[in-house]
Amino acid sequence: MNFNKIYKTFTQKINLKDKALNRCINSILIKNFAKLMSNMSKNITNKQRLHVYYEDGFRSPQEVHKITRIPLRTIERNFSKFRKGEGPERKVGTGRPPKLSANDRRRVHQLAVKHEQWPAARIAVRAAELGSPLVSKKTIQRVLKNQGFLKLVPKVIPPLSEEQKKMRVKWCQKYRNLDFSKVCFSDEAKFQFHRNKVKVWCKKRKSKEVPKWSPSVMVWGE
Repeated sequence: MNFNKIYKTFTQKINLKDKALNRCINSILIKNFAKLMSNMSKNITNKQRLHVYYEDGFRSPQEVHKITRIPLRTIERNFSKFRKGEGPERKVGTGRPPKLSANDRRRVHQLAVKHEQWPAARIAVRAAELGSPLVSKKTIQRVLKNQGFLKLVPKVIPPLSEEQKKMRVKWCQKYRNLDFSKVCFSDEAKFQFHRNKVKVWCKKRKSKEVPKWSPSVMVWGE
């Protein structure tokens, strides 16, 4: 596909005598061209995108920046490399290769799901025992973060028995037509001395049942 022709189609389709209106319409067309390019290039890197523009005849970094919104300095640096004959491919040996392969990252994911309370250091040791390279806890934390995991304290909720659930439904059915604007409510609050602070690996905050009558102080009020 010739992107230069597409660009000219968008920017030169309308040529009115009214210069102000012509600039306004062409500005809208350029924005639509940018959206088109954005949708077509979601799965390629910025360097690959810039190489397509360069091969298609674009030589002005300012013009490409206006279309793609890629930082101008990035465009200038890559265009300089393209003029020297370099391609969009990543150079062999540039940057440290990842220590964990795809299979290793999958193993870390499985360990976090199976042992949600394990710290990152313990996951690293267990993964090494299963055949993965031994890495630091920071590497494990970074891998899990990239996979969408968070280390959070579960939301504490009191467990309800089946009888309690039935009684609550029965109460709601009994008073569903009552005018509550004339009703005064009072409630109790419990402050635990030893609240659970154990964090777990999860992709969204979990709920955890705790005993209703753990050591605590009860406060009653209206």
